[in-house]
Amino acid sequence: NSHFYKSPKSYRVIYLPLMKAQKRSQFYVLLLLAGDVLIFILSLIFALYIRNNFNFTYEIWEPHRIPFMILGVVWLFLLLAGDFYNPRRTFSNLAAFGNLTFVWIIWLFLSFAIFYLSPYFKVTPKMTLAIDAGVLYFSFAFWRWFFYKIFSRGAVKFALFGNNPQIEEFLSELRSKKTRAFECALLIKDVENLNVNDISREVFINKDIDYVVTAEDHINATWADFFFRELFPLNIKIERFNNFFEEVLQKVPVQNIGSAWFLENLDGTAHFFYDLVKRWFDIVVALILAIPAIFISIIVIIALAMEGKTKIFYIQNRMKRAGGIFRMYKFTSMRPDAEKDGPKWAKTKGDERVTKVGRVIRRLHFDELPQLINIIKGDMSFIGPRPERPEFVENLRKEIPFYYQRFLVKPVLSGWAQLNYPYGETAEDALKKLQYDLYYIKHRSMLLDLEILLRSFRLVFFQPKK
Repeated sequence: NSHFYKSPKSYRVIYLPLMKAQKRSQFYVLLLLAGDVLIFILSLIFALYIRNNFNFTYEIWEPHRIPFMILGVVWLFLLLAGDFYNPRRTFSNLAAFGNLTFVWIIWLFLSFAIFYLSPYFKVTPKMTLAIDAGVLYFSFAFWRWFFYKIFSRGAVKFALFGNNPQIEEFLSELRSKKTRAFECALLIKDVENLNVNDISREVFINKDIDYVVTAEDHINATWADFFFRELFPLNIKIERFNNFFEEVLQKVPVQNIGSAWFLENLDGTAHFFYDLVKRWFDIVVALILAIPAIFISIIVIIALAMEGKTKIFYIQNRMKRAGGIFRMYKFTSMRPDAEKDGPKWAKTKGDERVTKVGRVIRRLHFDELPQLINIIKGDMSFIGPRPERPEFVENLRKEIPFYYQRFLVKPVLSGWAQLNYPYGETAEDALKKLQYDLYYIKHRSMLLDLEILLRSFRLVFFQPKK
């Protein structure tokens, strides 16, 4: 039985000589950030130079300094939310350019809004902003391409010690990822039967290992001593499997955690200010969206009435924070007898219960517009885990460990699980989504919420079929 595992070819990630993975990532972010700031400033200077007949003076620069400084902060914030500073990502495919284009369009829209809706700025530079936006887009794309071209190598490599179903699942999912920034260069399954003297530090050096990942119950004192004595001097980071699983796949391995995990990682008091800001954000955004939502809702109501619907709104009980029950509002998208035999899981494709109009409003997510009422009332939020039906929760609690813990936060319109996993139809799907829900609950922040919001917006308006 071979102890070695050969991973498929991976996409390239950043490499800086003599620096291990964690140091590489920090330097990577700082270098990219510095380059992005410099490109933004140079793009503005070039735009002002062209716009003023190849002339640039302090008098020209001064009125543009403050407003474009604000635009620069917005640009960097959108890049951060768009995952452009993630060490695992590269800039070598059409998807990366698509993400850049989306962020650039949002920034351009906000730029015009800041200039033309704010009474505090003395300039309204239509042509300067247009030139600056064009130069910024192409120079940023070239800078990122150049950076990855110069400072790239193979994936971050790790050695994995242990053998359980979660490890096999982890490796299988890692192989299936389209963007592979991590590679299992060494897999040792039968740790208990392998003598520590049968493996040397040269193996880790030759395979250029960055991490050693251990399943906690497989490492004894002898192996721990080997790690400290032989690997620490090489700057190889030792990581528990659960933590590495969470870091790489951005979800929590539910089958491997216990009650102590929740006590250590889920502290409600630590998010008091965040929850307060998020609540005000929900109210303000819901009120703003209510204006266009009213006009869209009128069209939906007319379409449903023409289809012969007598019941326009569908009201359903859902579970909210701390296990309470609330009434969630939606536009009717199914036949009246859709659940004559009791509650059923919704299907992603081929659900005969969905009407023609219902199929259209579901694809465009217009059926969820009435949920703005739930958000204003405080039953739901925009970002987080989706609400579930009480009829399903009771069964899922029996089949899935810690399923009830997903109700530590408010249910929402869009969430981390919805972006990373397709529509669920079974208890197994619910387990997969719970892994992403727990990751969100642990790492929830305004920045993560903004990333989810941007990705949700991109999916709804640019990839509605997904």
